[in-house]
Amino acid sequence: MGVQPPIPSFFEVRCLCLADRFWRGKPGKKGCRGGDYRDEVVVEGDVVRYLLWGNEIANWNRAKGTLMVDDCGWQTKLTMDRLNAILWRLDFHVYSERWNLYIHDGKRDVDYVWEGSHVIDLETRRITPSTPRRFNVKVSRGLSEWYERARKLVEKKPFLATRTLDGAIYIFVNQWYRRISRRVLGLYIRNGGFEAYYGMVAASRVYSAFMKGDASTVMRSLMQGGYRIDKAVEVLEKLRDFGVDLNVLPEQVVSQLALAKLVEG
Repeated sequence: MGVQPPIPSFFEVRCLCLADRFWRGKPGKKGCRGGDYRDEVVVEGDVVRYLLWGNEIANWNRAKGTLMVDDCGWQTKLTMDRLNAILWRLDFHVYSERWNLYIHDGKRDVDYVWEGSHVIDLETRRITPSTPRRFNVKVSRGLSEWYERARKLVEKKPFLATRTLDGAIYIFVNQWYRRISRRVLGLYIRNGGFEAYYGMVAASRVYSAFMKGDASTVMRSLMQGGYRIDKAVEVLEKLRDFGVDLNVLPEQVVSQLALAKLVEG
């Protein structure tokens, strides 16, 4: 398979995921480097394939009604972000806990051991292989207590902010609670404008960010696997959907969004 190219730094990353095109069955390419495409959707008859650096990490057989997901031996953050961008539309999610990977079925609220490659029947939601996750009672109790403290912190704080060299990152979490993943809106505000991204982020990553006071890790996930929002009016609508009181937003956020909205007309 060769050496996987390095992941871009936080300030170089842009939303390269083609998950939306994958599910619409539309070919596409993004992230060209050295003649190779980082993300590529290939359509061959009834089969839609998602390639990450040439490795087939997802295969949707529309005739059979199945989705195959595979980390191709690369259990990296980049690979998992791409897999989750595809899986979250089915309410599945791959997550890491204590150096182990699991796949969660959100509709059935069950967890399975991630075994590198799985096939999901899109009609029955049957997943193969399906080794159930087993919980250690003491560890589970400790994690539950940590999650509860973190969840209360997220509910208490209207947003999480982290300063950067040229601005600030703001993270807003939808208060509708989900055990495995959370809906998140990220704003990167600079003097020259803003970038906004929206998507699902693993709850553990969101909670860890709030507990550590560092919004950059969540923003990085959104930039890699979420959807970019280009218009200020759409950002304001999303903030209202999240139940954010616009009066509590920092002046930097309000002024940049107001200016962008004015320019948009």
